[in-house]
Amino acid sequence: MTRNRDERATGTTHFRRWLAGAVTAGLAVGGVGPALAQTPAPEPAPEAEPVADELRLPDPAPEPEPAPAPEAPAPEAPAGAEVGYDKGFFISQSTDKGSYELKISSRIQTYWQLDSEDADPDRVNKSAFEVRRARVTLEGHAHSEALGYKLQLDFGKGFVTLKDYYVDVEVADDVFVRAGQWKRPFSRQQINSSGRQELVDRAITDKAFLTGRDIGVALHNNYEKSPDLEWAIGVFNGQGDGSKFAGDADPMTGEVTGSFTNVPSKLRPVIVGRVGLNRGGIKGYSEADLEGGPLRWAAAASVWAEGDFDGDDATRQQAEVDGVVKVEGLSVSGAVFFALDRSVDDTGADVDGQVLGAHLQAGKMFGRLQPAARYAIVKFLGDLDGETDQHEVTVGLGWYRFKHDGKLQVDVGSRLGEGGGLADHLVGRVQMSVGF
Repeated sequence: MTRNRDERATGTTHFRRWLAGAVTAGLAVGGVGPALAQTPAPEPAPEAEPVADELRLPDPAPEPEPAPAPEAPAPEAPAGAEVGYDKGFFISQSTDKGSYELKISSRIQTYWQLDSEDADPDRVNKSAFEVRRARVTLEGHAHSEALGYKLQLDFGKGFVTLKDYYVDVEVADDVFVRAGQWKRPFSRQQINSSGRQELVDRAITDKAFLTGRDIGVALHNNYEKSPDLEWAIGVFNGQGDGSKFAGDADPMTGEVTGSFTNVPSKLRPVIVGRVGLNRGGIKGYSEADLEGGPLRWAAAASVWAEGDFDGDDATRQQAEVDGVVKVEGLSVSGAVFFALDRSVDDTGADVDGQVLGAHLQAGKMFGRLQPAARYAIVKFLGDLDGETDQHEVTVGLGWYRFKHDGKLQVDVGSRLGEGGGLADHLVGRVQMSVGF
């Protein structure tokens, strides 16, 4: 009985273990899928935290760019030097070695002329363009402001010629000694620069009374700057600045030796003196009233005494009076000339003649335009009365874009002989003048 109770207890235990295993196996087979399906998805990985700057690896260094070529340093003016423009490009310097200045300026005048003359039986017309003047000027002072100089060359008309070359030495306050080649101080219109004229060119009196340049020496007070009282006196060769042939011919072979020169074989000489007054701050040696303003005037007288040291039995003594008035754009100028001309003719007889001359011209500014007109006369008397008297009537118009340094001029004129008609000899001219 006891064995049966123990056997039943043991069997019951084995059955419980078998049932637990079976249930466990069934649950394992039937519940795997749902269990896997209900497994939650893994959470995303957290973002990487930024690396501290001190722990970051440095970026690779960029490729170095080529260094730019060094710029050339701007040239510097020497210590104490000035460079600029004032009616010409200049450089000046004052040091313990002295005071120096060089000014460079230039002027070109391009010109066209029509010359129409009534010649029996037909009328003759001639016209051409030309570079009438092409000037280059160097001026200033050297060593001291009391020692001035000027050099002017002309490249016009196909030649290179020396116009001016002189030195001015200030020997006292406003008293200068000038030596070299320049314009004789005789006629206001001649002393006026060719770039400062109201009409295209000067009056016929200019050539008739031998005005122009010469080589000599003079004492003056800077008369070209129009001081209140101007004066000048000088002695010159008397030949002028034009070159002449000086030489000899061998009578046996005919061979000619010599050269062209503007130095005479013998001094003539010519003594020229001038004195004048200037009032109101006038620019007495510049035509046209470009400045405007109240009444200004200038007047002067000049004399010319010629010797006969060269023994050619030909002399001329002459004098002139000239003046200019400017007021509110109106400019009026003129001159009167008288000359005694002594020489000998081909037969050896003495020839004593007189020459009278005068010109009067006026112009009025209207903005940048200026109409102008001139009358001039040259009359021969005494033993020269066989020469033909000359008359000039000219009218013109100027456009002053940059005053005298940039202007266009047109004029038409008549050259009349004694008893001739107004249209017998006509001259038309156009000129562009530029200076800098």
